[in-house]
Formats: sequence, structure tokens, C-alpha cells
Amino acid sequence: MGAREPKKPHLLHYVRIRSSQGTTAMFGYSKIELENANVAMLMPQPFSQRHPSYLTRYVSTGEPHILDRVQEVVALHKVRTGRCCR
Repeated sequence: MGAREPKKPHLLHYVRIRSSQGTTAMFGYSKIELENANVAMLMPQPFSQRHPSYLTRYVSTGEPHILDRVQEVVALHKVRTGRCCR
């Protein structure tokens, strides 16, 4: 049996946001601004810049590094102030 071939990255190298009243209130964006936007828009640097490489690594290896873990992260409000999220 041959070695398992790594998954090939696909065109959707970013996670899209699905908006709700809670997300619009928390982040200050309208539903239209958030719907299908790249989730990296809510991340401060350097995480937003690195996010595509994190997803590429996950798609290539199948190894989650952050997925399925509860942790606190900083997310950015529309006016670019930080907010702690879980």
C-alpha cells in the first residue's frame, strides 16, 4: 500500500463568516458586511496575515492546530479595537 497522498489545497483558502445578530452587535459590522467575508478581517496582525498559510497547512496535512479547542483570542471590532473572544 502506498503512502497517503496529502490533500490538495482548493480555492477556498479562507473561512467565510456567517452573520447573526450576535456577531453584528459584537463586531460592529452590518450583516451585509459580514456575510461571506473572510474571517481574517476580524483578526489582528500578524494572525490575519498568517491565516491563509494556517489553512493551507491544515488542508495539506489534515492536522488541526487550533480547531476543536476552546481558547481565548483577540478579535477586532469594526473600529479596529481589540475584543477578547472565546
